[in-house]
Amino acid sequence: MMTYEQQLVALATPPNPNVICKKQGMSYLEGYYVRLLANRVFGPTSVHISNIEHNLTQETKDGRTEVEYTCTTAVKVMFANGEHRSLMASGGGRGYGAEAHQQAKMEAETHAFKRALSNLGPAFGLTLYDGNNPLHNGKQCCWTGFQEGQSSKTPDAGATQEPKPADTEPKPIPQAVQLTEPEQGKWSEAQRKGFCASLNRLGIQYLDFKAFCTAQLESEKPSMWEEADRGRALKDLAPGGALRKRFMEWKANDAADSANARQVAKPKPPAKRPPMQAQFNDDDIPF
Repeated sequence: MMTYEQQLVALATPPNPNVICKKQGMSYLEGYYVRLLANRVFGPTSVHISNIEHNLTQETKDGRTEVEYTCTTAVKVMFANGEHRSLMASGGGRGYGAEAHQQAKMEAETHAFKRALSNLGPAFGLTLYDGNNPLHNGKQCCWTGFQEGQSSKTPDAGATQEPKPADTEPKPIPQAVQLTEPEQGKWSEAQRKGFCASLNRLGIQYLDFKAFCTAQLESEKPSMWEEADRGRALKDLAPGGALRKRFMEWKANDAADSANARQVAKPKPPAKRPPMQAQFNDDDIPF
């Protein structure tokens, strides 16, 4: 799972020329590739897609049905530090024949989804809108985007790309920055927020997991761990992971023990005294 800093660098990294497709002179990324990349950067539980509106235009030419749909899609992603980003875009698609409606609708939804995510940066094809980008010719992208600790130069709009001399080494693709390990007993604010947000997505509170580590794993609290160890713990706490069942059983037992402790500590109500029976003497009878 990526940290917040690694997500920023991944979004600024242009796609490999091998994944760029060509159709009628246009360069684009396949829909399945964009979905896989979004899941890799944000996690499959941190990408929410909703199709807001579909508009239909249908006509028949020479006995052949031609259908065109436009779709407006909203995409919401959550970064590792807990921040959210809402995106929206529209796309179109065409279909022909018996499955025209289904074909056009799916194409419009995919187109709108890809256009929405392109607002996040070069990784999702934003730089492909530059017609002079070397990516269109199978070469490396000239846009470097955001890089931590580095300055980036944006080419002028409409500027042509000068060919490089044959003896000039190609510019390397920016790589994700490897975070330095936090100091003993400390973690950065971004690491703390990212770890807690990841636990919340798994339905686990940090304080519960901290108590579980102390009681069951006999280890230090997670803030004392290395970043790689916290990543492995999140993987093991996911459904089907090695720690998931053990944690849930411990949580249930801990909740039962707490309930029993509260029941024992609860003071018992005082015993009710039996009602007193009135005693009458013969002298008390008024006749």
